Amino acid sequence: MLNWFFQRKKDTQYAFELVNDYSTPKELIEAKESMFLISKNLASPMGANLTAFGNKKNAEEMLKMKGGKLFTCPELNNHFAKGK
Repeated sequence: MLNWFFQRKKDTQYAFELVNDYSTPKELIEAKESMFLISKNLASPMGANLTAFGNKKNAEEMLKMKGGKLFTCPELNNHFAKGK
């Protein structure tokens, strides 16, 4: 998803940018309102060790259990943009 985000046309508007909520995996949530955890102790399907959460409380609880670093969506975008 992040590769797509950085390669998309900046003038294109999208109705939704959705991610799966780790706490409720069958639920899609708005990426811009999500918290993201990068933790080497929590594997993700695409290999970035990146997990989305619908609320900060759940993200902070997982951070305490697995370690890592929390990001808001803008912070996450900046984090990955620096590597591009």
